[in-house]
Amino acid sequence: MRLKNHRQAYICHLVAQRSAAAFKGCVTVRKLQLKDFERHISAATWHAAEVLLRAQAVKRLEEIERHFWVATVAEDARQVEAEVIITPGKIKAFACECWPEGRRLMCPHIAAALVKIRQYLQRKAQERQAQALAAEEARSRRLNVDNILANAEACELADFVRHYAERDATFALALKAHFASKIADNSEQYASVLKTALPKNAQTRALKPAEMRRVRLALDTLMAQADADHPLAAFRISAAVLEQLAPLAALAEMPQRSEWLRYCHQALKHLTQGEYLAPEQREQAQHLLLELFTQKPFPRELMPDTLKFLARAARDENHYRYIRQHFDQAAYPIPTPILLLFGAALAERQQPTALQRILEAHFGETARVADILETLAQAGYQEAILPAGIALLKEEKLPLRQQINLESQLIAAAEAVGDNNQLTYLLRRRFCRQNDAHTLANLRKASGRHWPAERERLLAELRAHNAQDKAAMLLADEGDLNALADLLRENADLNTLQLYEDLFFPQYTDFVRDIYVKALSQYLCEHFGIQSADYTRDYLIALVQKGQSTLAAQIAQTLIDGFPERAYLPEKLSEAFPKNQRPTFILPTPA
Repeated sequence: MRLKNHRQAYICHLVAQRSAAAFKGCVTVRKLQLKDFERHISAATWHAAEVLLRAQAVKRLEEIERHFWVATVAEDARQVEAEVIITPGKIKAFACECWPEGRRLMCPHIAAALVKIRQYLQRKAQERQAQALAAEEARSRRLNVDNILANAEACELADFVRHYAERDATFALALKAHFASKIADNSEQYASVLKTALPKNAQTRALKPAEMRRVRLALDTLMAQADADHPLAAFRISAAVLEQLAPLAALAEMPQRSEWLRYCHQALKHLTQGEYLAPEQREQAQHLLLELFTQKPFPRELMPDTLKFLARAARDENHYRYIRQHFDQAAYPIPTPILLLFGAALAERQQPTALQRILEAHFGETARVADILETLAQAGYQEAILPAGIALLKEEKLPLRQQINLESQLIAAAEAVGDNNQLTYLLRRRFCRQNDAHTLANLRKASGRHWPAERERLLAELRAHNAQDKAAMLLADEGDLNALADLLRENADLNTLQLYEDLFFPQYTDFVRDIYVKALSQYLCEHFGIQSADYTRDYLIALVQKGQSTLAAQIAQTLIDGFPERAYLPEKLSEAFPKNQRPTFILPTPA
């Protein structure tokens, strides 16, 4: 017989093993439901099955594998085994030992077994249902918050909340923060919650852990409401948070400062980046941030985003006049927030020359102007800061650290806006100061096809400032050995030569030898004693370590010949070589 699946094959195989003589085969069936299979079999078979059931002939029923049932049915003086596969609710296959050869229809033994299986499954289903009902009843009787809220009267809950809030300040604070929006339609209720949470002297000291927990509870509750996609509530909550926390963040120390800033950044995002803001709300946000920025301590970390928001509004002529009025009415020296705000407005209106003139009037305070330029750069006004920043660099009044920092910002700004002229100037300036290969590579890239002219200009500038070491690096990087040799020959600086002497081996060994002899001879002419010999030996050691022992021996012998009166030179200079490879130096015979 052909079976539909491997489980049916397993049934027939198992039954054949257990009763090969009596069991003739198994049958697969389709669309036969366990709940009403008796309607689809012959009446005689069903009647015979009922007789077996009344006689309690089904002696054993076992699910030996999932969905695979075996039943033992007693009939007359013998017992037969019937096997059935039942997936949930559907009879898939069956077989019985009583079948004669070629039997295909269900026998009474299988029908009786199916009835018993159905009764068993129904009983199990009822037991599960009863257990579920019992569990549900147990849950309903359990003392938990959901059950209490479901069964308590509203007035009882209100009385409990009122009395509990009177006894527990933290609970009262959480209650106010959560339901503040139910009281009024402005920001005052949210500010009131924060004032309640914050200690009165929060500006002058660090908060204790318990105090921080209270404040964090109120802030987290409020900001969760702001993030819940309620535009008006988000606006009012954010305004209250910034108004209360921004001055605190400006004065606080770490780590408390980072706590305040985290909430301030979140609130500022709602106020400045929310596309949902109505025109009147955007105007309110501008006035609030303008007041916080110009009249109260304001955290530096919030300045770039705040500046960008306020200055963008300066594209409107009325708002620009309002900012200009603040600038014109400010006493000199102009406070930093006013300078920043007016500078950002000029940058937004594409007036970098005006920005440069205003900042130049404050170049006497170079450090403050450098900070202003850095903040404007962080706000995204790279192109606008270039003229003023370069003018400030040319003043040469900044401390080295601030000079390097400003230079880096201007280089990044020039790259961002694609101003190659300014970028070339800044990179040339940096290379002349710090002499590094990375800057030189960037300068060559920025110069592009104009690099030959830029190279000559740079060399001339380096020679004018007597920066021979930087000129040597440029020539070595370019591979111009002839020009490099002329430069080294002119200065006879051994320290510079050692940086590039590998480039001259082996074609220009004589040149290297002559420079060493010239420089060391000059030194020996000006210095005497054993220490001068030690100095000379150390330079020869460096050559030997590079594998230039022959060259080092030639230099040594030339020096010995040039200073025959220094009898200690042969012994001292021989120390530059390994013991088993030391050459024999001979002092020249006196004339």
